[in-house]
Amino acid sequence: MSSLRNFELKLPNLASICVHVLTIFLLLFFGFSHLLFESFWVGVSCLITLLIAVFSLISVVNRSNNAILLVGFVVCAGITLAVTSYLHGSRGLIYCFPLTASLFFLIRYQTAILIGGTMLVVCSLAALNSMEPLMVARFSFAMAFSLIFLAILAYQLFQQQRQLEQEANEDYLTGLMNQRSFYAWLEKLLASESSLRRKLTLFYFDIDNFKSINDSFGHAGGDLVLKEFSQRIISAVGEINQEFCLDTKMHFCRLSGDEFVLACVNTTDGEMAADVAKRFHNALADPFSIGGRMTLICSSIGVHHFTMENQSLSEVMQLADAAMYKAKKLGEQQFYISEDERESYLREASSAY
Repeated sequence: MSSLRNFELKLPNLASICVHVLTIFLLLFFGFSHLLFESFWVGVSCLITLLIAVFSLISVVNRSNNAILLVGFVVCAGITLAVTSYLHGSRGLIYCFPLTASLFFLIRYQTAILIGGTMLVVCSLAALNSMEPLMVARFSFAMAFSLIFLAILAYQLFQQQRQLEQEANEDYLTGLMNQRSFYAWLEKLLASESSLRRKLTLFYFDIDNFKSINDSFGHAGGDLVLKEFSQRIISAVGEINQEFCLDTKMHFCRLSGDEFVLACVNTTDGEMAADVAKRFHNALADPFSIGGRMTLICSSIGVHHFTMENQSLSEVMQLADAAMYKAKKLGEQQFYISEDERESYLREASSAY
């Protein structure tokens, strides 16, 4: 239900721009024609809405998407239609159809339904001043059905968008972040000015002897191990957050095959990172059940603990990967902490050119 409350159709900016431009041209024509020849107040209302629509359009074009301007534009347009419906009846009601349709292109789902429903009721009641009740009822039923059909269509589009986003950003097997979404998040974090001088630890997991697991139990058995492995680490993360009061949003990703990486912000030092790595090993201590057979699963963990100082994504990932390989050289179910190895990395990188 929370996703329904917050969802907004992520349509291209072009859709919102088109709605704004078409509305501006309509308000321009409608406003001046009423101001000069018919109803002064309808004309004034149109021109006020036009002014807000122009500012809202500028925010959309600049991709700032000012929510106050957007809602102000929609509310003013609704007031204009209510005034027009009161004075001219069907002339205002008929424009409720395109405006309620455009709401789903502009604002959040529940807000669009709330404003659309309110607009329908207010404009219908206002139209009773200049129209027969039977005609108002016919318009009202048509607008209500139009709003319902549009809400259903918008919800279906949302479901499709959410499914596409999951496929693009989540690992199909474990439901974790995939490499693409994790790298995008980490790159943004490293580039953020607010992250400067903050601590970050990358835990790079590699399941030991995973090839032999696949050979013994088949790919289906290997998939079961990957799922159970990710669930155990997730459970351990919850316990670790409670004890160490770390960032509750640890980002956990399946990079590929049997390799995983977890990012933990605000680990104070290497000693704490080592304690966390031990907890992860403890979470894997109990045997895994694979097709009714119990087997022990071990993991090597490369721990790269560092202070964020505008490092690149490739740098921190390579250092975490190098730490994992050093852990593998120590034997099964080992971890290796990398803290002060940036200078050697930079020297190696510069000597390669």
